[in-house]
Amino acid sequence: MNKPGRRFYAGVAVFVLVCLLAAAVSASGLVFSARAKARSAAEKALYDRYGITFDMLSYFNSAFHENGDGTSTMSYEGLEDLAFVLGRYDVRVKDDVVQDVAWSHDGEDTSKGFESAAWGTEQLNKMLEINRETWSMEGFMPYIDKINAENGFAVEEQPEPEVDEETFMNAKRQARDQSRYSSEELDRMAREAAALQYQLTPEQADMLIYDEVENDLMSYGLEEDGTPCYWRTLFLFQDPDPENPYAFHENPTEKDGTYFVIINVRTGVIEDVEYDTGVGGNG
Repeated sequence: MNKPGRRFYAGVAVFVLVCLLAAAVSASGLVFSARAKARSAAEKALYDRYGITFDMLSYFNSAFHENGDGTSTMSYEGLEDLAFVLGRYDVRVKDDVVQDVAWSHDGEDTSKGFESAAWGTEQLNKMLEINRETWSMEGFMPYIDKINAENGFAVEEQPEPEVDEETFMNAKRQARDQSRYSSEELDRMAREAAALQYQLTPEQADMLIYDEVENDLMSYGLEEDGTPCYWRTLFLFQDPDPENPYAFHENPTEKDGTYFVIINVRTGVIEDVEYDTGVGGNG
């Protein structure tokens, strides 16, 4: 999922582990996939090892892959022009237990602030300060452009695959037709999944706002492997600006941001839940 992912401090208060579809069953009955569990473990591991927070992770894209040996890896790579200086963090997980954590810049000098070729938590904290003050990357992008040029790094443009509208809509209808759940049930599951994965209070869960879609068909689709899924985006704004209630502001309340949920419509498994605070590069 090319959206930011984030820190997970502790397990759900009541969590029942069951060997079912290689997933975990929550106390509410929701089933979480290996991908969702790996994300939780990775977010906590990155904070424990490097001090990487949810805000910092909004400068990264995340990806999940299974390694074929019983382990899986969650990777976090800097966004586009940030990819070289921020590098990539890899967290390898087996049965919900972190096996190892690594950063592509481990051992490199990060002591020269924005002049360093490798940017760790010191630089990320400064980037966040600038973003909060100006809501712009202009305060540090010149350094990134210079470092990228000196190291011959350039973002490779990846052409988007062309999909005609009929094929696009047919895929959505195909996914919806395979669903064992109504859109109302899936919306409820998405809210519960976000609350469980990121330990929202009941009050915070009640305040989650669904994104607006033209009709429920637009929330369905097929993953790359053909799995029929339901995508839902939810927002949490606990102290909204009266003039612009859906906008992120300078002093957000903890857990404010965007929650991305993917649900397998055949099995009801929560394939993924990802949180973006909106402060950093993905905001």
